[in-house]
Amino acid sequence: MLHLFYQNMDKGDKLLIGMDIKKNPITIHEAYFDRHGITKRFNINLLKRINREFEADFDLEAFDFYCHYSPETGEVKSYLVSLKEQVVAIKGLEKSFQFQKNELLWTELSKKYAIPEIEQLAETSGFKVLTHFKDSKQYFTDSLWVK
Repeated sequence: MLHLFYQNMDKGDKLLIGMDIKKNPITIHEAYFDRHGITKRFNINLLKRINREFEADFDLEAFDFYCHYSPETGEVKSYLVSLKEQVVAIKGLEKSFQFQKNELLWTELSKKYAIPEIEQLAETSGFKVLTHFKDSKQYFTDSLWVK
């Protein structure tokens, strides 16, 4: 994808790209399993939208949220977990889907990067990193790249 940006930019053009920075795995865990359930609601909202936009009958109470962070890869995978054996009909697709109890439905992939990984990604894509604008906690960066 970054190669497409590079191919469609002129020499000297700049790209400002924001990325999550790798941090303590406990910090990431607490962000995704937040006490207000924001990330859970974000993921359950996918089922709400499918219900509304495709005339499905997902029982929102029959799914829970789970995620896993891998500090080695920087990937956070989010899932919805079927709390019971169930069949969901999606009229808009004219299909039904069966879920087993505890079956995972993968909903999201979020990636965290170390600064050297961001610099390698830029270089691999043909860009040069000019600077990183990090937040005060160094949880996030807006990196300025040039072609």
